[in-house]
Amino acid sequence: MHRKLSSQFPNRKLLCAAIAALTLSTAVQSANASETYTFLFETGDASASGTLVTTSEFSTNNVRVDYASLTSLEVLVSGAGSGNGTFSLADFTGIVFSAVDGLDFSLNLYGQAEISDFNLLGGSPGPTGLSTYLLAADGATSTPMLLSCLKLSAAGSCFSIASVMTSLTDLQLSLKDASQGIDSNISTTNLAVNGAHSRPIFRLVSKGEKTFWVAGDIAQDNHGSKDGNGALAEVGFGYNYGPAQLNISLGKTWSEQNLTNNGGTDTYGKYVMVEGIIPIKGVENLYATIGTFGHWGSIDVNRGYLDGTNLEYSEGYTNSTSWGVRARLDWVSAFAAKSMQFSPYADIWYSDTSIDSYTESGGSLPASFAKRSDSVTDLRLGVNASNPIAKTNLNLVLNAEAVHRFGDNGAVINGQVAGLGSFSFAGNEYEQNWLKGGLGVEGKVGAGKISVMLNGTTEGEMPNTWIAATYQIAI
Repeated sequence: MHRKLSSQFPNRKLLCAAIAALTLSTAVQSANASETYTFLFETGDASASGTLVTTSEFSTNNVRVDYASLTSLEVLVSGAGSGNGTFSLADFTGIVFSAVDGLDFSLNLYGQAEISDFNLLGGSPGPTGLSTYLLAADGATSTPMLLSCLKLSAAGSCFSIASVMTSLTDLQLSLKDASQGIDSNISTTNLAVNGAHSRPIFRLVSKGEKTFWVAGDIAQDNHGSKDGNGALAEVGFGYNYGPAQLNISLGKTWSEQNLTNNGGTDTYGKYVMVEGIIPIKGVENLYATIGTFGHWGSIDVNRGYLDGTNLEYSEGYTNSTSWGVRARLDWVSAFAAKSMQFSPYADIWYSDTSIDSYTESGGSLPASFAKRSDSVTDLRLGVNASNPIAKTNLNLVLNAEAVHRFGDNGAVINGQVAGLGSFSFAGNEYEQNWLKGGLGVEGKVGAGKISVMLNGTTEGEMPNTWIAATYQIAI
């Protein structure tokens, strides 16, 4: 079977028309195939059963074919308000086949068609929007009966339209949900650059000095429909040459996202970051930071979805590669209010992430996802404030920041579902504006200095809360 899964499934009330039409949007490759079938109806006591005989006298490249492809049809209708009785092929018009692939007689006929316009059974030459099997014989004078399923005798249980539509909607959600979980990889690299390295001036040492540090972040990522957490750990080394200080960091990242139907993603990665801190001549305490980074990750995906009434899981594995550049200006202690020093800054960051194609295994509807790349550019304007804490070597540190993301959508999500066909979804919508705040302490502890910050965002593509901690010594 081949069925096309579109980016949006219709979600309006099922329609049936009071016309003498029965449209069968399936393809049969075996000649003179005769099978008993059964109709089920969504409401009321109406039912129907009968036989159909098909031929293979049609092209598999055509959507609409000769009506003679269905050579015989007998339907026995009972329990309807009107229009009960036995009907033959002559009582129906518009017998249409959508010749996409072979019809599987061991399955329900319902669902073995192109789902892009839900072209199953409806008016000739095939319905658009959401239509279903239409059965209103007897010169279109009978009460239309809303048919919920058409099954062959070999197909076993017959799911209702309601359950099938629930399955399709759930499948669509699971596919997009899995992609959003994978997109947490972008949030992880964001955390490395704009979390652990959100205050590069903290790394600055005097000319001729070396510095070494260890750092870590723990984050909760629950904005919007996201439900997960992340973490990173890094070590770094720097040397101040005078005209510039060069810093190199090596780190590892972890993140997880809970998905629909108890699914989830787990992401593991490692990164390298190189930064140069350059004093700007002519302006006291003004520094430029220029940096670049690379991140390499692996992603495990466990996607949960409903197939009929059964909860299924399909698993996949893929890799990601990210790189980016950053430019920043910090004006340290640009102004003061009593004992509090204020340091404004401007920061622009560009990142590009590529996620390899992968194919799931397990479950009744495993999917293949095409390779995709996504890039983001964020502009940050903010101010850091520092105030000494009495009788200690520590300072109270505050941060306020506004962020704007250029671009409101991620990359398009393309792929195929086994047995259904291709799908294409618009990329995840990005929040373009959000605020960030931070509260913490920093200062001398032992042979080095420490910084611990609690951070939070109002919304957007950063985690909603995270704690960043670092300990640094100068050599």
